[in-house]
Amino acid sequence: MSRAVLRVAVAAIGDPTNPSLWSGTPSNVVNTLRNFDIEVVPIDVRSSRDKFIVDSVALPLTAIGLARRGIHAGLDRERRVAQQSMLLSRARSRAGRELLEHHGAVDGIIQIGTGYDLGHPNTISYEDMTIPQALDWPETFWGDVPRRMVRPRVRQQSFAYQRQRGAAFCTSWAAESAVAQLGCPPDKAHVVGIGANFLTARRLERDWSTPRFFFAGREWSRKNGPMVLEAFAEVQRAFPQAELHLAGHHPRIEQPGVIDHGHLDLSDLDDRAEMLDLWQTSTCCVVPSRFEPAGIIYVEAMHAGIPSIGTRNGGAADIIGDAGVAVDPSDLDELTRAMLAYSDPVVAATVGARAQRRSAEYTWERVTTALLGALGSSRVGVPETDEDHLQ
Repeated sequence: MSRAVLRVAVAAIGDPTNPSLWSGTPSNVVNTLRNFDIEVVPIDVRSSRDKFIVDSVALPLTAIGLARRGIHAGLDRERRVAQQSMLLSRARSRAGRELLEHHGAVDGIIQIGTGYDLGHPNTISYEDMTIPQALDWPETFWGDVPRRMVRPRVRQQSFAYQRQRGAAFCTSWAAESAVAQLGCPPDKAHVVGIGANFLTARRLERDWSTPRFFFAGREWSRKNGPMVLEAFAEVQRAFPQAELHLAGHHPRIEQPGVIDHGHLDLSDLDDRAEMLDLWQTSTCCVVPSRFEPAGIIYVEAMHAGIPSIGTRNGGAADIIGDAGVAVDPSDLDELTRAMLAYSDPVVAATVGARAQRRSAEYTWERVTTALLGALGSSRVGVPETDEDHLQ
């Protein structure tokens, strides 16, 4: 293979150029590759038979769901479960290979996920967690996937890690699982990190005197919003002027000091301006999710120059590092203590400065350069370090 990868396919279950797919990760990789003057071939592996296959798998699962969860159980959860069937995986593998053949030869493939196989010898996958890790958290849809469907998917993931040129992960937490639980050769496991969807130039004269916490998330319950409200009520007793700003999907909330911004669509200029203002005026990001594989929100907090309070469940602690603290998401007292600590303006400003420095390690340019390195190209920019590989 030549020193530079000139033509790279980016494959995903969905359009890889769509900013809403997988939290914008595939589109960020696509755009960064193009910024590197690399020709990108987007591959959407969804097949024309996807809906038929999903429905045919979901219908019998729905009958089981009705028995377990009552008449209010719908098809939506079963359709998500059906996405993990090997029947669908094989259909997507065929569709992806046909599309790849149509586009002609590529030098390598960056494949989002391992639920399909494009058969190219120079392929790396990119994921935020492994299936065994997802199974540890039954509240995710994986908790409803029957064992007869889980076992072949686990074997498929293990085979992918061993067969592919490399396997890239957002955190060392995920990479270690791939090696220990799925037989991924250690020299094939690459920790490449993640980047931000929303970049904020650090405000030079941020007002740290009043605690302004920022919570953002689409999944109010999984992101632990109710506990954040409880902890904030305690914080307000010590800091009556403290504020908690909420963005995302959540029920109507009327609580002193809580400002609800609703769902902010980053494709809308007004919403984007409001999000920019939130990042520039907040003094701490607080998203102590019940479970978080990685957490782009913490990277965005770094780039904004503010500390994060995240979760110890998952790989978030890897991302946060010394730019904040990871807490037990079931421990209200620990979360409250963390929020009280970052209500101190000196502490918040000091950790915010560390966050700003750490943000240089989490950019899509750095991620994409590491992905290219895993494919065998050293064409561009940010060199890999020993820390980019799982030892």
